[in-house]
Amino acid sequence: MNWEIVFNICAVIGAVGTFGGLVLGIIKLFRKPKARLRFANEKKEITFSPHYYNETLKYYVVPYPDLSQFDTYHALGEEYQKRHEHDNVFLLPFRFKNTGKLQLEDYRIEIEFHGGLQSINIPMEPIPFMGSWEEKSAPRDLKLNLSKKPQIVYSPEDEHPLNQNDHKDFALLFTPHVDVEKIELFWRIIAKDFYDNGKFIIHLKPTVTHYTSIKPVYRDCEVPEGEEKVDDLTPYIKEFEDLLKE
Repeated sequence: MNWEIVFNICAVIGAVGTFGGLVLGIIKLFRKPKARLRFANEKKEITFSPHYYNETLKYYVVPYPDLSQFDTYHALGEEYQKRHEHDNVFLLPFRFKNTGKLQLEDYRIEIEFHGGLQSINIPMEPIPFMGSWEEKSAPRDLKLNLSKKPQIVYSPEDEHPLNQNDHKDFALLFTPHVDVEKIELFWRIIAKDFYDNGKFIIHLKPTVTHYTSIKPVYRDCEVPEGEEKVDDLTPYIKEFEDLLKE
């Protein structure tokens, strides 16, 4: 047997194997899973405008049995409050998308909130998303953890991989605390052969409406000392009428 020939053949096979492994390594490097998390179709930040109310309390001695003025004022006030009861509840949709060439396996999303949140909820009914966002309800396996810092976790219970160009749509409802100017979201995507993280900022630019709140009493002695009493509700009725026109 010519051992030199055998040696040369083995060397060629080894070289081909090494080169093939190198090529496969390069292919895997460029074909790693990729994913993206996008909030409200924005990349880094968004601005919401809470609407707060600064009320001045005054007292009105109702001239019983003539309740007409107070009834008119009360009805306008209820209409105004009903119209603005959700002014500070904001919808934040977000989309998780597989942007790579491979399936995304064993994936999990974590979102942690830093800032003044009064409340946060996961809506379970269909919501009309803004812009190009589809109308969908939140997946049942989107979990909310309020034990420490508010945290959203999504880990699909069916454990099916996310195919190329496929996506998941979600939505959150939140109410910020008064005087909060910024809420920061720190997010993480954890999957097989893939990890990414980032930050999204919610800016809050509030507006304030000033109005007079009238509390009815039925005797002068019921007006606390030092508090203002009014005898005519006409200007305050007009105030609500003007506010309802805005």
